[in-house]
Amino acid sequence: MIKQKKAYTTHPLIKGYFESDFDDKIKRLCHKRIYQYFGEYAPDRPETLEEMQPLFEQVYHGCAAGLYDEVCDDVYWEKIHRKEKYVITQKLGAWETDRSLVKTFFPEGDLSQPEQIKHSPLQAMLNSLTVRFRDG
Repeated sequence: MIKQKKAYTTHPLIKGYFESDFDDKIKRLCHKRIYQYFGEYAPDRPETLEEMQPLFEQVYHGCAAGLYDEVCDDVYWEKIHRKEKYVITQKLGAWETDRSLVKTFFPEGDLSQPEQIKHSPLQAMLNSLTVRFRDG
């Protein structure tokens, strides 16, 4: 593992090897555990993009684990946007980061495909973001 700014990452070759070696069920379980791990350390009210990094990891790993509705409601909306405060975009101006996060809720990041959220009250908001990001 390579240490970078208080975070750990795996070398791409090692990551690729293990991703190809695991079946889908095991991959989802691994992503779920990583999602839970970042949830233990992520701040509830981050003020900077750096403080939001664990939340971004939670979005990625939670979606990879198939937890789309939970991730959308509890992480993306509650902690990253802080509901109608839209912290990531309105306060921090991180529109491209938000776009990357939105893409995580779609198969292979393809905004032309239906999103994976099924029951979230945020589905309409996510749909409108998708149209804006896809067109602009």
